[in-house]
Amino acid sequence: MTYLRFSFLALVLVWEGSFLAYSKSTPSTLPDAVKNAAAPAAPVASTSIGLPQPCTLLSAKDFEGAFAPGAQMTPNINNSCSIEGPKDALQGVMVVGIEPLDAARWERTKQAILANLPKEKSVSGIGEDAYTFMNGIVFREGKANVTVTVSAYTGPKPPAEVARHIAELVAARLSGVQPIPAQAGPPAQGNPTLARWITVADVEKVGGFTGITQAMLGDRVRFSIQGNRPVLEVEVHSHFGDRLYKQTKATSLNVHVSVSGIGDDAFDGPSDAINMGLDSPDGKKQAYLLWFLKGGTSVCLTTHANSSHPQFYLSQDKLRALAKVMVARM
Repeated sequence: MTYLRFSFLALVLVWEGSFLAYSKSTPSTLPDAVKNAAAPAAPVASTSIGLPQPCTLLSAKDFEGAFAPGAQMTPNINNSCSIEGPKDALQGVMVVGIEPLDAARWERTKQAILANLPKEKSVSGIGEDAYTFMNGIVFREGKANVTVTVSAYTGPKPPAEVARHIAELVAARLSGVQPIPAQAGPPAQGNPTLARWITVADVEKVGGFTGITQAMLGDRVRFSIQGNRPVLEVEVHSHFGDRLYKQTKATSLNVHVSVSGIGDDAFDGPSDAINMGLDSPDGKKQAYLLWFLKGGTSVCLTTHANSSHPQFYLSQDKLRALAKVMVARM
């Protein structure tokens, strides 16, 4: 989760240390069969994973009906693209994410979702195969696994209609059936304000690490250990951040416990009901997210784990210590 610029309430842990928060808004508890599967791209403007950044496949014109004029696109570190309306419009956000296709995992996930979530169904006419998921669309095309998430979209059109329209465009452009639209130019690589609020030195000091590196894109920063293994991702929401925070906290599945002493309000998450993360040595689920609000700005900190480090890199105490460092500088 962005991001997850995810208005991002649904939280998906991707093993090998990558948290994919295409949308942080999960309205219902997922059955175990779905949790144990997983899901949602063919080369154009290639990224480090050999697949196009979704923002390079779209233009503001594509969203004219879904948002007020002036829709904004923001590329995220996890190879997703957040789309939201102009700053004076309260229309939420949608996210398009692309990751490498694992055919076996795709089929396993699709079958689990269709078997356990009666509202979801297969969809024809989008990519090589597709199905619905929480009003969004998940499809495959070539070597790509694509997710169009609209659970945080609050614009004038039905979310499912918007998701299908964007999915059709992305699929056509990935396959070469439709040309890629001209882009206005590369987006800014990082929010300089966020870079002042939390630094590599902060993460190394609190976490006890050395050799931490950072990558910034838009309002997100990711800190990684050797081998480019993510340790921490921080996402700032200054655009209607207070509204997003309140909506996120109002969804009980996102909240584990409220946290005092950080900004104006704070909580960790997700709830045990949807926590697909790791158990601590005592068998209890570990909360791997920390959200806080200060003024009109909300911030989400997410820690990671991977196969060579089977516990989360940062405990909740350390996430809270880093949050307090940020609050003091805001």
